[in-house]
Amino acid sequence: VHLEADQHFYRLGNGQYAFDASKLKDAHLECLNRAKAALANGLDSFVLVSNTFTTWEECFPYVASAVNVGAQVCIVDMLGSYGSVHNVPDKTIRRMKQRWVPAEFIAHKALQLGATVSISKEHKKCA
Repeated sequence: VHLEADQHFYRLGNGQYAFDASKLKDAHLECLNRAKAALANGLDSFVLVSNTFTTWEECFPYVASAVNVGAQVCIVDMLGSYGSVHNVPDKTIRRMKQRWVPAEFIAHKALQLGATVSISKEHKKCA
């Protein structure tokens, strides 16, 4: 299953992307709850969450949910420049880059929680 907070805004727009900053917290909560449910069901071999995680605090609830069910965590480090499919302002992207922490830091914190962790660079498969 592939999940992302942006799916919330597609649902709000009946299939068209309809971003509403006031609903961003709701979008992330919905994504987390869907990830938890998919992990708990164990029906999917992969639960892929493709949000822009820039800090450990943003990753933590997903990692903790994976640890709770014994799922492996794979961090895919997307270091390239891919542009914005949703026209995110450059100023916002710069702010996100300033608070970004390396995948190795996230992996270290995940290991401390008891996660089985791997890191993949760009689009390569997780081990």
